[in-house]
Amino acid sequence: MVKENSNYLSKKHLQIWKIAKANLRHNFLPHFLLSILLLILTPLLFGISSLDSKASAVPLEVFISLNGILLLTPIYQPEQDPAIDEIISSKYINNTYVYLIRIAYSLGSLVMLISIFSLFMKGRASDITLPLYLGAIGTAMFLGSIGLLTASIFGNVTVSYMVPIIYYALNFGGDHLGNFYLFSMTRGEFKPKIWLFVSSLIFIILSIYAMWILSGQLKAIILKKLHR
Repeated sequence: MVKENSNYLSKKHLQIWKIAKANLRHNFLPHFLLSILLLILTPLLFGISSLDSKASAVPLEVFISLNGILLLTPIYQPEQDPAIDEIISSKYINNTYVYLIRIAYSLGSLVMLISIFSLFMKGRASDITLPLYLGAIGTAMFLGSIGLLTASIFGNVTVSYMVPIIYYALNFGGDHLGNFYLFSMTRGEFKPKIWLFVSSLIFIILSIYAMWILSGQLKAIILKKLHR
């Protein structure tokens, strides 16, 4: 029994590694390279030297936050191809693990890129505080989670990108969105970032649940129990 459990875990870990490696190469890498390009372009579009806290928030909230859309929105993109979805569903490991793997390295990469850019700004004598840094992460996660949830529900690439971009554009009309206003740090307000961060976690969880239902795994579990 112990040996069987050990073999099961070994197969599971091997499958997880194979899935992560394949996704990193074919699905994640192109979007990650676009995010790096966005970081390179930001200093060309915004001044990032010797800025106070409010001024430093501008490049972080207005431009760097778009990395959330680039890295989180396409996580479920492979499943939007029925042929690929069928192959993934037939694998040894549960689909939910696949989604969690993608979300983990996408979020990790998002935090890493924002950290690098924040340190770069700090090195240019800009006032980058911890609340400012965490707020930038929260904003990026919120935008990305909107796209992720949309993708899980509609299964359409165009729509999943369009919804967070439209929401982003609405923020240029003022702070009528209240606690869900994306650019609050440019006004010295950090409380809305808590709302954005918590909402992003809820949206990510809901997206996984939606994918679990739509993938047919819930139906398979119910049928299995009925046949007992």
